[in-house]
This record gives sequence, structure tokens and C-alpha cells, in this order.
Amino acid sequence: MTNKLSDETRMLQKVLLMTLYKTFHPFIIPLTVYTDAMAKSKSGFTIVELVIVIVIIVILATIGIVSYSTASARARDSQTTTAVNQWAKAIQMYKARNNSFPSMASCLGTNYKYGVNEADASGYQCRQSSASTGIVSDSTFSAALSPYMSSEPTPAMQTAIVSSPNDWYRGAYFNPTGGSDSKSVRIDMVISDKGTCPSTIGGYAIVTSTTATNNFHICSYEIGRQP
Repeated sequence: MTNKLSDETRMLQKVLLMTLYKTFHPFIIPLTVYTDAMAKSKSGFTIVELVIVIVIIVILATIGIVSYSTASARARDSQTTTAVNQWAKAIQMYKARNNSFPSMASCLGTNYKYGVNEADASGYQCRQSSASTGIVSDSTFSAALSPYMSSEPTPAMQTAIVSSPNDWYRGAYFNPTGGSDSKSVRIDMVISDKGTCPSTIGGYAIVTSTTATNNFHICSYEIGRQP
């Protein structure tokens, strides 16, 4: 009875391993080696069995890493779009009360660092368009908007690099004279290489979507025009 059960178990094992072999044969050694190994060993793991297990583990680990990376990118994109939505609404409330938009450009949120690699001691924080032109966080802007929001929502610190080191975007920023002409009031934000630009932000339609050299996306929204 014991020998019969053992034989049936080995047969089931062989069928299962053959099925796995057919699925993953590009990654493992030839079937002839598998057959010889099975014939020589009636107990324990064969080399081929170990190879199959390793291949399966590697495949599952790769799937897990890709899934985690995608989920993390989506979470950062969600953080950015949520923050920018809140800023867009606060800027519109400011305009309704003051009959004009804020006059200064500024990064939206806090915790911005300097430079394309976030390692500089000074310079630009959320946008640099040339060696001597860019945007930083402006405390006057934050103070002007503070009555319309309880905190400063901060986007994810993702950087879209157009040309390093002097042409890049990070997080999100407000520009009262941006776009194709000086009267266009814009909010630009960065979305990861795993996402796409939302069609609207705060009720305002996207006007341009650009993919940077590192495959991150630069999303621009016109939220109004200067008089």
C-alpha cells in the first residue's frame, strides 16, 4: 500500500512538474536532463525541481516589484492632483474677493529642495527654464492664500527633466503670467511615468501635456486670464 501510494505521488509530481516545464521552458534546462534526473532520484528534490522553484520565485518577485512600483506612483500622482485641486479652488476664492489673481509665481506646497537633483544649496525649487530663470516658494503668496485654506497641501516631489540641469519641473507651481501669452494664468504639475495628466483640475481643462525625457508628464492648466 505504501509503495503504491508513493508511486502515485511520484506520478502526480511528475505530471505537475511537466506542466510547469511547458510553461516556463525558456528559463530551465532541457527536458532530457529533467528525465534523467527523475530516473536517478526517487526521493528529495532534483536539480530541475529546484530550478523550477527558483524560476517561479523570481517571476513572482518581479511581478510584485512591478505592482508595488505602479501602486506607489499612482499614490504620488493622487497626492499631487488632490493638492493642486485644493490650490486651484483657493486661488479662485482669492480672485473672487480681490478681483485679481495673486501677482507672484510660487511653488505650491512646502518641502521643496533646490536644483534638478534636490541637492543644491540655493537656486530654483519647482521650475527652472534656464540657467538664470525659475520659480521658488514665495512666502508672500502663501500668506495671501492662507485665509482660503487650512493648510498648505503639498504635491509629491516628482521631477520631470526636459534637459538637465537647467530645464525641469517639480511638484506643482502657480504662474500668473505663464502659457502662450503674458495674460494666461497657469498651474503646472508633474505626474509620474506610470500615470497620465488628468483632463481637468479644479474644474479647469488641461491645455498642454508634455512628456519629459525621463518620461514624467508635465500637465498645464489655464485657470484664468489677467485683465
